[in-house]
Amino acid sequence: MPESMFNNRLSHFFLNVLLDAPVLQSFLSLFCFLFGRFFPGLLGISVKSICTTKLRLKSLLQDIDSFERSAQCQDGDEARLVTQEIRWVINMLLFSCDIWIDRIFIGIHEPISKIPASSRTKRIEELGELIAQKKKLWLRRSRVGGMEESMMFLNRIVHILKSTDLLETSEKPHPLV
Repeated sequence: MPESMFNNRLSHFFLNVLLDAPVLQSFLSLFCFLFGRFFPGLLGISVKSICTTKLRLKSLLQDIDSFERSAQCQDGDEARLVTQEIRWVINMLLFSCDIWIDRIFIGIHEPISKIPASSRTKRIEELGELIAQKKKLWLRRSRVGGMEESMMFLNRIVHILKSTDLLETSEKPHPLV
């Protein structure tokens, strides 16, 4: 029996994971993205903070790539499936970052429907790919029964992006696209 929880390797591992700056900051950034529209100044949502988050997320993708190469994961392997699921989550967070950059460009309190058509088209394509990937991952891990219910939120975003009247939005050039 260990003297304290810090002598326990598993506890030490989880503390390191929780306190590791890139992981913790990515989750904090996600929280800011989810709730930042209600108090953006307090959380410091800016193009700079979003781009910093995107760099951290891309670094995590590189870490996953190097793990897959070093572990020599096979296609049917559980480790391979887990890394694909983590990759999907990171790509979804990158997609969220792009949506936030678009929202900052149009005004943070404006609806998504005000995003310029060129950017909306790109986001629809990206989200379509993410939805297709999620369906494949879902079928490998879970039963078919709950998949459509799980996809409702993502499909709603696609619907919002598609249903906007293209003539209502201004087509001024997006500085970050």
